Amino acid sequence: MDINALIKEFKNHDLTNFNTFYNLTNRQVFFSAYSILKDQGLSEDIMQDTFVNFLNNIDSFKLGNNVYAYL
Repeated sequence: MDINALIKEFKNHDLTNFNTFYNLTNRQVFFSAYSILKDQGLSEDIMQDTFVNFLNNIDSFKLGNNVYAYL
């Protein structure tokens, strides 16, 4: 499934396919955090916080923008 299609669902408060989105994006978010923190546990915590904040602020994301940069 296309990431933008998933985000459209999230904007409509449908989180049915969140696991698909998470599986597509979690590695990049984790390794970005790990490259800075050099701690696996902290990186996992930051990764979870990132996804919660993403969903809480989904309305500010503009479809077509780079979701990886936004995360």
